[in-house]
Amino acid sequence: MTKQKPIIIGGFYRSGTTLLRRLLDAHSAIHCPPEVKFFRDLRMEFQDDPYTHLRFFTTVRSLPADLNDLLETIGKGYVDLRKRIASRLGKCCWADKDPENALYLAHWRVLLPEGFRYIHMARHPLDMLASAREAAFVKTLPHDFDKILDRWSTNCRAAREHMDKRPRDCRIVRYEELVERPETVLDRLFEWLNLPFETSVLCSFASPQRGGGIEDQKILLRPTIHADSVGRSRRDLSEEERRRLLDRCGDDLTWLGY
Repeated sequence: MTKQKPIIIGGFYRSGTTLLRRLLDAHSAIHCPPEVKFFRDLRMEFQDDPYTHLRFFTTVRSLPADLNDLLETIGKGYVDLRKRIASRLGKCCWADKDPENALYLAHWRVLLPEGFRYIHMARHPLDMLASAREAAFVKTLPHDFDKILDRWSTNCRAAREHMDKRPRDCRIVRYEELVERPETVLDRLFEWLNLPFETSVLCSFASPQRGGGIEDQKILLRPTIHADSVGRSRRDLSEEERRRLLDRCGDDLTWLGY
């Protein structure tokens, strides 16, 4: 099998990026492990972190080293590490999943000048908000729904800017379609990736082999793909909340195909 371009997965929290990364990792050609928070560390973006002043990427700037220095040295070392691990596992392609990878696409373009495939995982924002309320990402997301939607919109626009310039190397995968018609969606996705669709990924995505780092552990509760959470905002949000929040989504909803 020929060498493939790296795959970068973005989207937003509670949008199905964990499910997608596990499905890709279950393919014989792709290594897609749990999240590695390289860019978040690099950009020192952890919320309310009392140890910010002690972190490596804080103290290394006293050399002095700026962001470009770190990208061109440590960043390229990270890419080499990803290549090495994929090769060790006998896989010809590696993938990186982070819900906010859309914000890091400019950095990825520096680290991967020969190009990469970008997959933007989308989910209806009202369902995403209902799920985020349940998950309560206290170190990651603000408590206020409007502020979360602002973050979501920023991700959408960053992805759109990148994708408009590189349409052949980018794809939107909608969570609702993936869980309702997994075989159809995955068959098209792997065809786009120039890889054969292996039906075994639908069974082995929940295997312990997929790893268990930073990701949504709810996925381990059900060994099969299901659509139970589609439309959950109708159950979990009031009609007033739905109307008010939907008004804020604007053109982003249309761009994502909703």
